[in-house]
Amino acid sequence: MNLKIYEYWFEYLKRSEGYKECCEAGGVGEYWALHEDFGNVHAVTFDQWWPEHKHLFLEKVTRPPMDRITNIDQLSQRDFDDPDTLIINVNIYEESSVLTDALRKLLKQVASFKHREKDDSTSQYFIATNTKPDTLKIALEVYDKVESERAKGSSVSTAYTEAGKTISSISEKHCSASGKVVHPEDLIAEVKEIYRMAKTMIKNVAQPDVHFAEFSMRYGKSQFPLPKNTARACDD
Repeated sequence: MNLKIYEYWFEYLKRSEGYKECCEAGGVGEYWALHEDFGNVHAVTFDQWWPEHKHLFLEKVTRPPMDRITNIDQLSQRDFDDPDTLIINVNIYEESSVLTDALRKLLKQVASFKHREKDDSTSQYFIATNTKPDTLKIALEVYDKVESERAKGSSVSTAYTEAGKTISSISEKHCSASGKVVHPEDLIAEVKEIYRMAKTMIKNVAQPDVHFAEFSMRYGKSQFPLPKNTARACDD
């Protein structure tokens, strides 16, 4: 379990104005059900909050992660048909390091592109798509910078320009080696897209009147990663 992912869930929820109002009202209002589960996230740090709330994200274990089959009668056709079960034959005399590597590669082949659907999960809240913590960090930084600039009375274009500095260093990492130029207008377009997707994630983690949700890295029906990479700000 990557705690950073859940820490960002916590942080994105704090950005929801509707949920903040519910917390200030003591859990009363449109987000009352979510508040019953998450509590007042504005009153504690993530480290204080996590121990008492991590159960919200845990899958209910219905069987051991791995089992030894000693008799074919232990298996049924249902086991072979189960998409979440992998039945393999292991040479127990092989070196453990070789077996570990082989198992890792096999699991990657069958599961690396499989994303758990909502109906398949046994947890109340879960990560809907694979996303790196760095992606969430950048999106949150961009969102906070835009909101901060708007609170100062800056225009939308100025807010985007200032937020562009948040991701400019990332673009420079991609560009500096080749000596290519970072174009400001490309960074602004990047900021607008990242900001829009950050708002989508905030909305996704703050669904009112429900006791379940998904932290979806999606925009509309598509997966929600950071735009392909910030190197597109480089001049091709």
